[in-house]
Formats: sequence, structure tokens, C-alpha cells
Amino acid sequence: MEKNMNKEESRMDVVKEENRMEVVKSDATDPRVLDILADDKNDYVREGVARNKKTNIETLEKLSNDESVTVRFEVARNKNTSVETLEKLSNDEKILVRFEVAYNENTSSKILEKLSNDKDWGVRAGVANNKNTSSKILDKLSNDEK
Repeated sequence: MEKNMNKEESRMDVVKEENRMEVVKSDATDPRVLDILADDKNDYVREGVARNKKTNIETLEKLSNDESVTVRFEVARNKNTSVETLEKLSNDEKILVRFEVAYNENTSSKILEKLSNDKDWGVRAGVANNKNTSSKILDKLSNDEK
């Protein structure tokens, strides 16, 4: 199987960068192609994979470990991202990633409760705007002074 993956990856290497970026933008792209492109050397291609609504849970989990904050940001925004991956991203060092976790409608009330104590007011505002936020957390946040 790994031999086949290397063959697929080498085929993708010959595809021009701008074409790979167009492929990841398309809703018609096969999730298997997106999984291959998740290992692309170009951050913008990986961001596009993370943004694509056809990207599967396993690929999003893989991209949640990406060195690029913008890739992790897009994973946190994606509606296909699992609760487990969102929980991991809720600990991300970058505010923008935690902010998107707070806004994601798949984020559990447990994660939202944790993020309601985030040091950044924008993350806490995201919690307040999430439909999964409990009335108890909303009451607490109503007294938030930034």
C-alpha cells in the first residue's frame, strides 16, 4: 500500500501548484485525492484541503498537527472536524485556532466550558455565540469584563 501511496504522491508532484490549489477548492474532488494533497509541501494547498467540505475526519485529524497555524485554523473551522480533534485544537497555542474551535458548531459543551475561561476575550466571545453553549456558561460570560 505504501508503495502505491508513493506512486500517487509522485504523480501529484508533477501537477502544477496552481492546479493543485484548484483541485482542493473543488467540491467534486475525491476525498482520497484530498488525503494525498494533505501531505503537499505547499501550505496553501494543505489549507485548501483543510477547508474543503469533502475532507474526511481522518485527514482533518492529520492536518490538526500541521506546523502551519493557518492549516490548523482551517481544520478548526471545518464542519467535518471531529469533537476529539476540536478538543485537541482547543489547547492550541494560537488564539486564532482556539477562536475557530469556539465558533465551530461541533464543539461540545465540555470544550466550550473550558474555552469560556480562555485568556483571550475573542475566544470567550466565540463561546458566547456558539449554539452549544449552556445557559450556565452564558450567565458566567455575561459578567465577563474582557
